[in-house]
Amino acid sequence: MHQKYNTPCENLLETVQNQLDVMKHCGAQIRTHPSLIKHVLELKSINLDTASNAGIKAASAEAKNAYKAMVYLCSLNWDRYQDIMDKLANSFLRVQDNYPKTLVAAHRMATEWRGSKRRNDGGVNNDRVNFLQDGEDDINGSGAALTTKSAVLKRDGAPVQCNICNENHWQRDCPELKEFMETKRKQKEKGSREKAEHKLTTVREDDV
Repeated sequence: MHQKYNTPCENLLETVQNQLDVMKHCGAQIRTHPSLIKHVLELKSINLDTASNAGIKAASAEAKNAYKAMVYLCSLNWDRYQDIMDKLANSFLRVQDNYPKTLVAAHRMATEWRGSKRRNDGGVNNDRVNFLQDGEDDINGSGAALTTKSAVLKRDGAPVQCNICNENHWQRDCPELKEFMETKRKQKEKGSREKAEHKLTTVREDDV
């Protein structure tokens, strides 16, 4: 479940709610880890060991609502709303929990967001970062700026590695893709032919 670049947030909210309704209808439940309940209680200066059953139950409900909010946030289009996640994460590192605690609050945060929105080619989440070639300075001996190159990164910031040639690009952009697919096709045809020949040989032996 992921929001496309031009999909309104209202559509995403409806999709998330429908998915949650389907889970409930199928008998599935959103469980809460004790650490999440403990975190909710600590925000209210309540110790888990001394909390009442009613307090733990209420904290569990709040944790479930917060989980639903995170489902919504993590489904947002990264090109449009990556800055929201960065801002929330940075605030949390400064011991400021500004994450929305309900699905409605998460939706409101997204619709009211006025941060930067960036669009990659074709709307594909293909984050790039410019960096200088290893071992070279910003300016060469002649005073001219060196040529930079772009590293293709995954959503988590790790460099992409092609499964065909092991270079830093998506497999769909690999210059060896056509040759690779042709080789796979021939191997498949060869395997099918050998299998058919083996079956035919077996049938002939049975007739003897």
